[in-house]
Amino acid sequence: MDPCLGLGLLAGGFLLQLLHGISKVQATPAWCLYSAGICCFTFAFLYWLVDVKCICRWSFFLRPAGADPLLAYILPSIVHAGLGVLGVQYLNTHFNDGMQGIIRSIVFAMAMVAITDILYRLRIRLRL
Repeated sequence: MDPCLGLGLLAGGFLLQLLHGISKVQATPAWCLYSAGICCFTFAFLYWLVDVKCICRWSFFLRPAGADPLLAYILPSIVHAGLGVLGVQYLNTHFNDGMQGIIRSIVFAMAMVAITDILYRLRIRLRL
């Protein structure tokens, strides 16, 4: 992955931000380009770390999601729908912004990986 692509996307996002602003909710072009640029740099770094330098022991906790990625992808939607049916609205009304929101997102993501691992061990898998 060429870092110039990531730089070009970030530069394009900066220029379009001046014209249209930046908003995830409104899906402005600047937000899209910033997100794509960050993804390019993240992918390049992880490629270098895991494939080039062979440093991958740190990722052991993500292996369950890699074992059944379809289940890991769809599980948050199932959990949110299940909580909605049960009338639990706490996650929708608390810890939504700032550092609390970031921590909540990380905890929720790790919980989804843990649930994916449990379901995988119980041989519950999603396949196409």
